[in-house]
Amino acid sequence: MVRFYCYIILEYLLYFLFGSPKKKVVRCKTRQIVNSNEVIVHTHEWAGYEFERKKVIKYIEKEFVCGLRFAIKRLTAYTGGFKLRKILTISDNNTDYISKLENSDFFDSSFEIYSVPNIGMDFSGYNYIYRNCLSEDNQYLFLTNTSVNGESQPFIDEYIKILSDNPQLGLLGISYSSKIYQTLVKSNYTPHVQSFFILTTTDVLKEIVHANDGIFPGAEENYKLSIIRFGEAKLSQIANSLGYDIGIVNENGALQILPTINDSSLVDGDYRLYVKEPNRINRIK
Repeated sequence: MVRFYCYIILEYLLYFLFGSPKKKVVRCKTRQIVNSNEVIVHTHEWAGYEFERKKVIKYIEKEFVCGLRFAIKRLTAYTGGFKLRKILTISDNNTDYISKLENSDFFDSSFEIYSVPNIGMDFSGYNYIYRNCLSEDNQYLFLTNTSVNGESQPFIDEYIKILSDNPQLGLLGISYSSKIYQTLVKSNYTPHVQSFFILTTTDVLKEIVHANDGIFPGAEENYKLSIIRFGEAKLSQIANSLGYDIGIVNENGALQILPTINDSSLVDGDYRLYVKEPNRINRIK
């Protein structure tokens, strides 16, 4: 926590003295082709949550139902054309939680389940996948947590097609923020995909981690604000710096690219403050 606040104070002083740093022009890049029919679908959960819970979006008090029950049922119902490797990571795991999960009415024994520390929160789970579950083959990879809206609908094949049809896309999500809130520099334009749902490829993820000196962004942070700043936001920043576009499937069911240069097509701040159903996986239209 101390390191985080020292960083943002220094950042503000540099901004006050020298203004915003100039954005570098990066040559556009396209992803490596995916030939594997196996898709890794990862869900991260904290053992302190109920299987079904209500989440409230701050400032607007929008409430929706989410939780592990919906995440598992969403994948159990899959009937698409890919072979799913379903992985669940659980932080602060314990035997009572596992027993309760295995005896629930929605448990799916085809899930691989791994216990991870809670440092880095979701990024502890994401880091585990990166360190332990990737093969040499380039694969499609979903990184999600259980705060995804419980409203269920088919999405895997549709979202993979969007990524496949747009080879310049490095990260595809369902929500974004156009700025960083974890800073004293209030006038900043830093669009990034929110990390509760990200589709990418394993090769792109390897590039991002390599560009971050071999450290998965956010995995070593233990303070919530620094996890968002140096995990969620940094993932998108590195993807952009490598030459990839980032985007989301918006509430209208359309692909929306998040421009690197300030663009009025994006909302000011957190996209979830402006939509009817926050954190929802939207059908592509």
